[in-house]
Amino acid sequence: MDREHRGNGLKPYWYRIDRLDRLLWISKSVAFTGLLIFSATLQFWRLPAIAAVVDVLSFLSWMLALKESDKTSRTVSLVLVAVGTVLFVSTGASALQAVSAFSENTQVLMVMVLVPLLGTVIEVGGYSDSLSVVCQDLRDPLLLYFVASLLAYTTGSVLLNGAIALVWAVMAPIVKRAAKDPDTLLASSVPRGYNASLLWTPAGPPMAVALSLTGVSWGSVMCPGLLLSLVMLALATLVEIRNPAVVGKLEPSVSSLRTMTAAQQLVADQNDAHRDKREAWRRTGGLALGLVSFIGAVVCLESLGLSPIQAMVVCIAIAVPAWSFLLHKPKQAAQACASYVCRKIPDLSRQYLLMTTAGFIGTAVRLFINSRASDGIASGPAWLDGDHVFLFTLLTSAAIWLISIMGIHPLIGMTIVYSLISPLAPVYSQRHVALTLLLGSVLGFNISPVSATMLVTSSCCGKNTFDTGVKLQWRFVLSMWVTGSLVLSLLLRV
Repeated sequence: MDREHRGNGLKPYWYRIDRLDRLLWISKSVAFTGLLIFSATLQFWRLPAIAAVVDVLSFLSWMLALKESDKTSRTVSLVLVAVGTVLFVSTGASALQAVSAFSENTQVLMVMVLVPLLGTVIEVGGYSDSLSVVCQDLRDPLLLYFVASLLAYTTGSVLLNGAIALVWAVMAPIVKRAAKDPDTLLASSVPRGYNASLLWTPAGPPMAVALSLTGVSWGSVMCPGLLLSLVMLALATLVEIRNPAVVGKLEPSVSSLRTMTAAQQLVADQNDAHRDKREAWRRTGGLALGLVSFIGAVVCLESLGLSPIQAMVVCIAIAVPAWSFLLHKPKQAAQACASYVCRKIPDLSRQYLLMTTAGFIGTAVRLFINSRASDGIASGPAWLDGDHVFLFTLLTSAAIWLISIMGIHPLIGMTIVYSLISPLAPVYSQRHVALTLLLGSVLGFNISPVSATMLVTSSCCGKNTFDTGVKLQWRFVLSMWVTGSLVLSLLLRV
């Protein structure tokens, strides 16, 4: 027995847990990883046999994820699947068609899971230390607020919600020396900056859902989405310009001076590690170049005829090994990627549950509405007339972020709302609909207690998701809701 215990430290994680949990762990590893592999293959070779495997693995992944997800996600999923089942039965759909609906959003799920592989290279490269050195001299709280938002905006465009923890780790020691309430400053600025990037980045799950639902190309929504994201980034700072919790400066005291001395010593150690500030700027420039190159490669591949999802898969497959070789750390990057695949992917039950449920309920609602189109539902109310673009944008985006407050994830909300409006709004271009869905989902990410954005933010600051979401973000969400709807309406009239 002692020999077995001594050997446990050398055994992999899945071997050290009890037999039943080990079986579940292995089953999730096989199902989740297999779904990614076959989904990626299906993007390039659309064979019926591969599609059938994806359907089976999607349903199996949903069942396995159901047991391991949190209580709220499990309850929401079961309720939505029950409602979807009733809708499928009412439309006369077959059981096979219902089961295959779980795979409707697997391409979005694939992007959500694969993009963080880039984060492993960022971590291996030690870029967070360089960012800390670059930002060390900032003292004005409002400037720190904007810089934190900007860092989350730029890094989040590729790293997704992994950028929240990265920016928090970089900015927290600096913000604590300058702001009266550093947690409130970061909890409001970082998620807003990250979510703003989701309005245009091809790596974002909301973008993948919007493109998948509407069928438009990423290039057609990138420019208006980028402009709208800059408006959101500016508004994120403007709404806090008179908030004392954000702009209030920390008065020097004996304890703060001691903290400052310790922080300065830490910065000095970081400077020693990077030799000087010039080296830190050089490495930060390298990070920026890498992120821009990744986005640029996606644009180029899409212009060559690949779909946004295909372009993302190819770019991730190339960028991870290429970047690690440029860092001269291929072995460390390979180990980090292997650890992510073996340890992190089986723990992504919530993400798998979310996207398989979204595919199921979205397909069910869409079939139900289409089956009732002959009854006159598709004609729609008067406000859907083409002359009411602003009202359409306002109400459609509001529907997504309002139901997200009730615990329905914004990505599921996008699917449900689109299923409701797609037969009712033929007078609007699909590009307009896609951008409206993006606006609603991004605001939902800012305020929803179940979104990954708020879950990561609450973990960083030690508060619950209601405090970091609804309580902290409601003014900004209302302001951006009206402003964003107006900007979109004007942009798409040009």
